[in-house]
Amino acid sequence: MDDSDFSFEVGFVPTERQDNNFRLSNLPGHDFRRTFAETTNERSPLYMRIRLAELHHGSMVHDGKKHFATLLLFEFRFESRLQDNRYESARITFDFLDKEGESKRDPVVVALAPDRMHWLNKTSYDRTTRYGVQAGGELGGAELGVHWEVEQTKQKRFKATVTGSPTHIRGKLGDDSNAVMWTMQENKDGSREGIPSFLQAAVLLARRFNTPFIAKLNVKTDVNFASLGHRALPFTTDKDSVIDLVTLRPEETQMVNSSSLGITDQDLEHMERLQVERYFSVNLSEEDPLITPDPRTPAPSSVPATQPTLVAASEPDTPDSAAPVPSPLVPPRAPATNPETGASTPSPAAPLLGRQPLANAAPSAVAVVVAAAKAAAAASQAVELAARAAEAAAQAAAAVAEASSRITEASVLAAETAERLAIGG
Repeated sequence: MDDSDFSFEVGFVPTERQDNNFRLSNLPGHDFRRTFAETTNERSPLYMRIRLAELHHGSMVHDGKKHFATLLLFEFRFESRLQDNRYESARITFDFLDKEGESKRDPVVVALAPDRMHWLNKTSYDRTTRYGVQAGGELGGAELGVHWEVEQTKQKRFKATVTGSPTHIRGKLGDDSNAVMWTMQENKDGSREGIPSFLQAAVLLARRFNTPFIAKLNVKTDVNFASLGHRALPFTTDKDSVIDLVTLRPEETQMVNSSSLGITDQDLEHMERLQVERYFSVNLSEEDPLITPDPRTPAPSSVPATQPTLVAASEPDTPDSAAPVPSPLVPPRAPATNPETGASTPSPAAPLLGRQPLANAAPSAVAVVVAAAKAAAAASQAVELAARAAEAAAQAAAAVAEASSRITEASVLAAETAERLAIGG
């Protein structure tokens, strides 16, 4: 699949090198918001959201010197509202830049999570639920639950990968990284079951100056064939139209944290001691608990069958490294915040067709929902094929017109040549 045709980008600082087509505007008079990007089209079968869950400013020791520091905790969601639609891959990049454009003031990436590559495997089991359709599940009362496991080393069989790495923006020189990239990719050689619908990621930045800086977000996704038609239509696309600048101001309180990480004032004075790797979580649906790796804690004896879980482990430094043992960490959900006042307010979740209660629905109604979903997927495929056929026809017509023009030119040239020969004779 061609990335250039079926992907989209989100940029906080519009530049000439990218065509931004996902827009979430700031409120008038504001240059900060927590939800960086979100699918606003309720008819879209796919839903994407990039959200800042927590923001902590403090200080740290980096390279033997005292620095200002910032920890950002993000929540990424790539969800399907219909069973036949999915995201095949997602690449999320953040560039951290000085607001005034002074490169020497750019924040430096000290730690991030997830870091390096992780291989995901998935097992399924029966689970009773009151919800209708979840990712990988069936309609009805007893559906298929999902349990993800993250392997240390590459397996012969795996469902997806999650990778994190520090990087530089284009054209920046030096050893210090001022950008991070997280990538989720389904295994195209396997059963092609999509990517996790949830990723919690974190980055710790060291700052030489306590001045405002910006985060430039770029998101690039691929979707499966059944989703291409929906993405191409304005009333079912998961894309929107471009972005406003977002500024982080360390000397101001721009949002109220939920304290789900348990960070104290003492931690903020020594942020180099934060166990950033503990802030990495993966999760398949909102109803599931978050499981984060802790190599120092023994594994639980069993996992309750009524709760689908997702565990994470990091890639080892050597092939003989022992596998870290996962332990549960269940952070409470962060309330939404009013960007004007910083006050915590309830925030309704985006409507997900797959999560509507169906406990009292008759079997015939369930069958209608399934049939409608399949019909929508078939219609989207037909739209895509028709668009491609129209494009091919247009190209063929252009080729015929070009050939006709060349024949006309050749005829005129032949007539002129014959006339000259007649005059010369």
